[in-house]
Amino acid sequence: MKYAKAKIKLGNDSAGLNLTESTGAPDSLKIIILYARIKEQVDNDGTGEKSSFIYINPDCAKTEDELTAEQEEAGEGATIGDSDIDGCAHQDDSWKSGDKTMEVTKVAETAVDMAEGSEAVNAVLNAQQRNVELGDSENPNVTYRQLDIAYRVETHTDDPNVTWSFAETGVEDEGFVWAFNEIAIELDPPLELTEGDRVEITLSYSLDEAVHYGSDVDLTERGIDNLVEGDSFADDCVGTQGDADFTCLVIPDFSPTVEKL
Repeated sequence: MKYAKAKIKLGNDSAGLNLTESTGAPDSLKIIILYARIKEQVDNDGTGEKSSFIYINPDCAKTEDELTAEQEEAGEGATIGDSDIDGCAHQDDSWKSGDKTMEVTKVAETAVDMAEGSEAVNAVLNAQQRNVELGDSENPNVTYRQLDIAYRVETHTDDPNVTWSFAETGVEDEGFVWAFNEIAIELDPPLELTEGDRVEITLSYSLDEAVHYGSDVDLTERGIDNLVEGDSFADDCVGTQGDADFTCLVIPDFSPTVEKL
C-alpha cells in the first residue's frame, strides 16, 4: 500500500469586534471534534471509494497496553489502528436499539475553543501528520474531493458537545448537543495526492457574526426560520424571542485551503 501524509489546522480569521449592534463574536466557543477524514467521493456523487482519517481526537487513542495486546493478537508485522474511532463518542453512552448497537469504549472530552487565536486553537487540537491511503502500483495517485468533520455519533443522552459564552447578554457556559453528527466540505479544487506528498489542510473561519442578539433577531436571510431556545436550526438560542437579551449562536462554516509541504 502506498501513502501520502496530511495534517489539519484551524485558522481563526475573526476580527474580534462586534460588527453591528446585533451581531458579534462569542467570548468562547468550545467544540469537541471527534475526527476529520477525506474521501474520494462527494456525497451522492458515487465517485470513488477511498477515505482516510487526517485527524482523530486524542482521547480516542488506544493506550500502549491496548496497542501491545492488539499487535500480539494480530501478529508481528500486521497493521493495526492507533485509535478506537468506532467506539469513541463525546458521551459515555453505550446503547442497543434493534439491530443497531453503539459500544462506547473511549470518551472524547478534548474540546477546542474556536474563539481563541489560531496558535492556541491548534495547540489544543494537537493534530499530527497522518497517513493517507493511495492506490496500487498501477493507479498510485488518488484524488480526494470531500472533507468530513464529525462532532458526535448517535447517542441517547444530552451531554453537550458545544459550550459557548457571550458576555454582552449574560450567556455563560451555555452547553448544547449540536444536531449535526458530521458536516461535509467539498474540496475545490480537489486534493490530488501521490506517494510521498505531505500536505497541510487549513480550515479557516470567522466568528464575527456567529452571535445574533436583541429583540429583532432575524436569521431568515441565512435560511434559518426556527428560533427555539435549546433546540433550533440556529444551533442554539438562549432567552425568549423578542426580548432584548435573546441570543442565538450560529456555528460558522469552514473554508479549506491546501498547502503542499
